[in-house]
Amino acid sequence: MRAESPNRKLNTGRVPEVLRELLRPRAENRRKQRGFEQKVAKEAKVLSTMIDLPLVKERVDATPFRPFRLETTGGKQIRIVTPDHLLFAPESRDLIIAFEPGGSMHLLSTDQLASLEVEMPS
Repeated sequence: MRAESPNRKLNTGRVPEVLRELLRPRAENRRKQRGFEQKVAKEAKVLSTMIDLPLVKERVDATPFRPFRLETTGGKQIRIVTPDHLLFAPESRDLIIAFEPGGSMHLLSTDQLASLEVEMPS
């Protein structure tokens, strides 16, 4: 008997039906995974379309307050742990002053905000 070579190439001209059946569940699993990721993002209230001042104020005034993260267009994440860690300029429609727990201060315009993510209770 002749031993089969491990480097033998498969015939790629036609995919056997058995392989099609094996590959089909993977495609279905990918669709399910995408659906799951979309559901999780929706439940986590990740908002990445347009962050405007009323939306940020809504999160600060929410009862009960839940900590959230603001992500800037530059990729910096700023964690807001209490309503007191965020100030709004009285005469401006888009100016925000954010304080992080370590004492860092950020002066932001809503144009600089890419997303807002509410932290879920553990």
